Formats: sequence, C-alpha cells, structure tokens
Amino acid sequence: MAYPVHAIIRGTRFMATGNTVQFGPVQISDLPSAGGNTIELAIPKGVPSRGEVPPRILPPGDYRVSVTTSAGTSNAVTFTMTRGP
Repeated sequence: MAYPVHAIIRGTRFMATGNTVQFGPVQISDLPSAGGNTIELAIPKGVPSRGEVPPRILPPGDYRVSVTTSAGTSNAVTFTMTRGP
C-alpha cells in the first residue's frame, strides 16, 4: 500500500476552512473545502504516539470516518482501506 492514501470526502455544508476529519484513531485538522461539498485529504501511514513509543502503522481494514465543522459533527461512515495490487 502506498502512503499517504489520498481520499475525497463528499458531503454538504462543509466549511471553507477549519474542517476536522476523524479517520479511525487519527484526527486530521484544519482541512479546507472548496465549495462546501468535498474535502480532500491524505491519510497518514501511522498513528502518532506519545513519548518514546514509535508510531503505529494503519493497517488495511475498516475505519469509522466523521467530519467536524463549527456547526457540529457528521454521522460516521465506514471507510474500508484495502491493500493495493
């Protein structure tokens, strides 16, 4: 699998700036949305850790994804990340 994984979230009423995507255990903050209908993001390879523990790799699998704006948080949907060819 090639990282970062590029994804597009489609929806409505995203803010021009300041959107936050929760992708499983990873929070990706301050994402823009041109037009308020899509958010493009790069899903990182690993989950940041605290202290001296190395980052944990995000393996293929199902991840809950939601978007938070100044108006609130969306319903979560499931994103399935698979291994590439």
